[in-house]
Amino acid sequence: MKQKRKSNLFANVSLAVLAVCLILALPGISKAKDVKKHAKIKPDIIIKNFIVVPTVTPDGGDLSLAITVSLYNGRKDTSTGPFYVRVDWTENPTVGWNLIKKKRINNLVNSSSLAKVQVKSFTLYHTIPAGAAYKYRVIADFKNKVDEGPKGETNNVASKAYTNR
Repeated sequence: MKQKRKSNLFANVSLAVLAVCLILALPGISKAKDVKKHAKIKPDIIIKNFIVVPTVTPDGGDLSLAITVSLYNGRKDTSTGPFYVRVDWTENPTVGWNLIKKKRINNLVNSSSLAKVQVKSFTLYHTIPAGAAYKYRVIADFKNKVDEGPKGETNNVASKAYTNR
């Protein structure tokens, strides 16, 4: 009987030591409810910038599409892992969209140890005929590979219209 009490006591002490180690390993977390809160934080990918600019080229029809994706600044200590950004164009959104490019982003990190939130920028070029009116669309994480939570999935699309005169 004494042997069983000793093993139960050992198990309880071991669990207590493990709990203290976990609390010390997670900075800023001091209570069990804080551990749950910390575990729920998810990354939130945003399209920080989307600019459509005419460029001067020999044929006069090229556009520059400058795109910047980032993590929402309020979600510290999160990262995305790999995801894709899709860029499309159309003359009529009700008919459908045409792919310009899918761009792979390896990872975005928002760490409390970084001075700034990490961003990824890239530029694409597209030719538009004279007199045509196109609409461009950028979708961050268009395959929904990153779990951003229900609110995070609502800000992954941006669009711009452009008419080549």
